[in-house]
Amino acid sequence: MFQMPTSSKLTVVDSFEDVTDPSCVVKCSGVTEFAYVLSFTTNEMSKKSWMKNYPQCAHDDDSEAIRIMNDSLPPCKELSACFTARYKKSLAEFYVGAKVVGPSDQVIFETPDAIFLQRVSPRLKTFDMVFFYGTNYVVFDIVDKSDLSTIRNWYEKKIYSCGVDPLPMNLVVKRLQSHVHDKNSMYDNVYEELFAAESEPSGSEYEPSEVESESESDLDLASEEEGCLDDRCDEEEEEEEEEEEEEEDSEEDDCCWDPASGAPSDSEEEYRTCKRQKI
Repeated sequence: MFQMPTSSKLTVVDSFEDVTDPSCVVKCSGVTEFAYVLSFTTNEMSKKSWMKNYPQCAHDDDSEAIRIMNDSLPPCKELSACFTARYKKSLAEFYVGAKVVGPSDQVIFETPDAIFLQRVSPRLKTFDMVFFYGTNYVVFDIVDKSDLSTIRNWYEKKIYSCGVDPLPMNLVVKRLQSHVHDKNSMYDNVYEELFAAESEPSGSEYEPSEVESESESDLDLASEEEGCLDDRCDEEEEEEEEEEEEEEDSEEDDCCWDPASGAPSDSEEEYRTCKRQKI
């Protein structure tokens, strides 16, 4: 059977003794300034600061002030396991047990029917947590990853991890409403529907869109034109080199051959001598 989706607001009373039928306590410590007494039956809460209520002890010995404050608490179940998250405007501690208690936000939540995690990534230090109550939900932002083990140890049912993207909550609610007749598996069914597309392999290779295809064709055409230009440039350079070599050979023939005698000229002899010296 689904829990009530709405949260309960805690009413603050003056002293620990004013809390009717106390259900649990939260002790103070060196890192927790306030001690709390809470009642789940009357939704009452009282809190005290060991620093303000025992200033003399706190100045002389912190541990003594903390001990006196915790000794003044009624003999009830102690809540110690908690996670830090933002439910309203700022980060606060939420203690988990038979219910989820946020003393700083003065609110109590029932144990949810399902928990979905979103914005989960190895690159991120925090994630978001969604409590589902039937088709209704409550979101806790900026939950520290170090608190995940506390949440898993407390919550006995399955916890659904939904990846790095936020859940499309309107779509999730609609799908939950379509499965509300099957309360035992409605969250499993919705989770499978949400992520079935990601888990199924694609039946064909990737096909680019028309825009991508046109872009790739333009690139191919440009590459072909560029290649043709390069080839023509290479051919022109080769022709120029051949012409230069022919001109050099012609000049050497004109300078080094004596047409009257049919023998090498003095210039040719000088050329050969110069060439041997270079060698």
